[in-house]
Amino acid sequence: MYSDAAVALDGAFLGGPGVIVIAGTGSVAWGRNEKNQEARAGGWGHIIDDAGSGFDLGRQALAVSLRAYDGRGPQTSLTKRLVEALGVEGPLDFPGAARRLDPPRMASLARVVIEAADEGDPVARTIVRNAAGHLAAIATAVWQKLNLSRGHPVAPVGGLFSHARLRKAFGSSLARRCPEAEMRQPKLPPVAGAVWRAAVLKGLAPEERMVMQLDGWAKTAGETR
Repeated sequence: MYSDAAVALDGAFLGGPGVIVIAGTGSVAWGRNEKNQEARAGGWGHIIDDAGSGFDLGRQALAVSLRAYDGRGPQTSLTKRLVEALGVEGPLDFPGAARRLDPPRMASLARVVIEAADEGDPVARTIVRNAAGHLAAIATAVWQKLNLSRGHPVAPVGGLFSHARLRKAFGSSLARRCPEAEMRQPKLPPVAGAVWRAAVLKGLAPEERMVMQLDGWAKTAGETR
């Protein structure tokens, strides 16, 4: 059985060594070295983990808004934004609304957090910065497990990294935690990585032209790295 993360890793480096960090609804880091050894960190589910994921950002936004309502934390524009996003009357409705949200819907609130951060909300900026730190931490953990060295790549994968603020914060945190790592753009998105792997398993050696075709197909299909 080939995991989704391993397929994404194939797409990112075309079977070569390196580490990917996937940040979407959930989060996980996965890597492979020259000995074909693999390691992972994070990704233990939204109930106990998935730090730095979209779900985590949404949950954190609701939490800080309720702390602000209580007077236990600073005021934040996230409260009003969440009221509008959830279609409720006020923060007192947040606990009930949260219980009704499935993980993808909770993760969709990450957009609210990043928009608030982009517009200068200090609480939202802290949430984004902390999320980037968590993602850099799991990347570093995998890097160390595999004994990777300078020049090996780390690629951010998943919809959350489409936001420039989070991507930049992740790069900065990674540089502090793992200065030998080289942050790179994935060569192919996960869905194209699956096609690439299928070709390899059939004994084919995908050439650069095929890789370019797969990349073009994935972009046409709207797949993101």
